[in-house]
Amino acid sequence: MAGFSNYLEGLFMDWLFEGSAIATKANVYVSLHTGDPGDTGANEKAVAGSYARVTAAPASWQGTEGARENSAEIAFPAASADWGTITYFGLWDAASAGNFLGGGSLSLQKLVYNGDQLKFTSGNLDYTLD
Repeated sequence: MAGFSNYLEGLFMDWLFEGSAIATKANVYVSLHTGDPGDTGANEKAVAGSYARVTAAPASWQGTEGARENSAEIAFPAASADWGTITYFGLWDAASAGNFLGGGSLSLQKLVYNGDQLKFTSGNLDYTLD
């Protein structure tokens, strides 16, 4: 289960009640988190040990209504230091800084060691709203 961030909720409310346009995102960036990102993107893995957000173009997500899954592999750089236990993912509108869009928990936690490369193969990262 995933949710919208405060930022994205605000955009949606402005669209619904004020008729404001919501710009299409050229790319979505996937982040890794060592704890619940909440509504703000907290607990993102620190930018160290070769960690960086990964681009996942909107066209590389498939599904219907309130559910999407990646239709292409999402591969993070190989860790050059231990990253700790990854328990959540996030979605952003920028490769660094930017606006947190939402996130969710991973069904399996992953302890990433130096030399590991975390990947989500096609169909294995789900973003579902209720």
